[in-house]
Amino acid sequence: MESFGGYTENLKQFNVSNLRVSTSFRSNYFDPDTNCRIDFTQNRVINNIVKINLNYVEICNNFFNIASYNNKYTFIVLTNGVPVVYPDIVPPNYYNTTTLAAYLQETLSDGTGAGATTVVWSETLRRFVINTNDATIKIRFNVSGPPKNFLGNNFLHIIGLDPLGVGYEANDTDTPFPYPPNLTGATSVYIMSDKLCSGKSILNVIGPNDANTSRDIQSQSANEIMSFGITAPYGAYQTYYSQGDDRAEFVYSQGFSLDSLDLKFTDEYGNILETDAKNTPIYLSFKITYQ
Repeated sequence: MESFGGYTENLKQFNVSNLRVSTSFRSNYFDPDTNCRIDFTQNRVINNIVKINLNYVEICNNFFNIASYNNKYTFIVLTNGVPVVYPDIVPPNYYNTTTLAAYLQETLSDGTGAGATTVVWSETLRRFVINTNDATIKIRFNVSGPPKNFLGNNFLHIIGLDPLGVGYEANDTDTPFPYPPNLTGATSVYIMSDKLCSGKSILNVIGPNDANTSRDIQSQSANEIMSFGITAPYGAYQTYYSQGDDRAEFVYSQGFSLDSLDLKFTDEYGNILETDAKNTPIYLSFKITYQ
């Protein structure tokens, strides 16, 4: 006998199957694993579904900490007080302190008139340190475009500067950034699916014999399946089990057909997670209850 989130009227026996989905079978190979659609072959289509539970998610933490949504900024090179503004877009990738210091040094010094500039990572200070090595050269930083709505989308905040670049000016002495960087990247994953949330869920309905009126009512418009924290180190897989979380349960008042599945994996700021890997698919396991 199945439980339907507190709705206890007219329960009966159902068929149950476990469906394991891999994003390696996405319909368009060129779509990223984190934003794709999987079309099921005819023999895998399941009809008359009354409930879907997410059993677990297996995902690789290989997401960029500098991505297309947090990689833009400007820097200003002042030569004898005369400013020249340079916009920059950092190539999306996963950066550590060594690779990011090397990138910043190359960018700040190449063709800007500040060719002697060095950028190093100080283990003692836990900060990036810039030295222009030229008394006539100073370097400032600024945002690119309007300020971002989340600090995680602000490149200056990520590297250890004020989000607006205020208060920092590198000169011909070792000039550390005011704050430690935040190169952790995404700390949470949110799984979205319009398909699974497209049907009206019986969990939104309080039946005539349902006394549990205080339970969480599932949203009819939200498309979140599950969220969980990233605990694996970069490049490693982790498995998250839903363990009966109500967000991972969908109960349909009318027969639901699962012939395709759209999936989006976002960070805590709503950005679709980015990676260039093509050989680390995301796996999901569903328990399907159907008539």
